[in-house]
Amino acid sequence: ADPEKRPNYKGGNMKNVGLIVLFIVLGIGMAETASPQISVDEPVYDFGEILEGLAVVHTFVLQNIGE
Repeated sequence: ADPEKRPNYKGGNMKNVGLIVLFIVLGIGMAETASPQISVDEPVYDFGEILEGLAVVHTFVLQNIGE
């Protein structure tokens, strides 16, 4: 066979297979990683008019809705 017509493999296929496997593994790992998310039912509270010097208190309820 003519050397110019033969395919030149030199491990190219194994590199491609390795890269494909690497991307699949990384993709699966990223898909399973759930990010934390926070939820606030009442993000703003209006105290109305208050006299100067008085302490005001409000409790904000935070919830982690991520997985």
